[in-house]
Amino acid sequence: MPGRIQAREAPARRVRKVQLCAQGLCLKEMCDTDVHEGALFYEWEQCRTRVVFTEELRVDTEDAARRLHELIVSGKTPAREYGKKCRSCSLMDAFLPRLSAAKSSVFRYMTSVLEGA
Repeated sequence: MPGRIQAREAPARRVRKVQLCAQGLCLKEMCDTDVHEGALFYEWEQCRTRVVFTEELRVDTEDAARRLHELIVSGKTPAREYGKKCRSCSLMDAFLPRLSAAKSSVFRYMTSVLEGA
């Protein structure tokens, strides 16, 4: 339709919906009951948003869980990527994504020493 503006969901909101759906799937498994929807409360907007666990959201959630399990089995920790999302994260001080994103000269030095031994 010409001139129509279509809203795109913010990635941060999508991530929250996937996390909520994962919690719903856990409840379903633990309590042997269907969970069809949940709700997110956005404090800055002072509103509660209903989230229906659609088939698409469930597929995205199950895909995220599968990728997480693959990471755990591989034993590899993914590299941290610093981005705008980091500024609002409560774990910013614990993970220090800016420091770990760039490999420092100390890291290179220690790697070369350990590999040379």
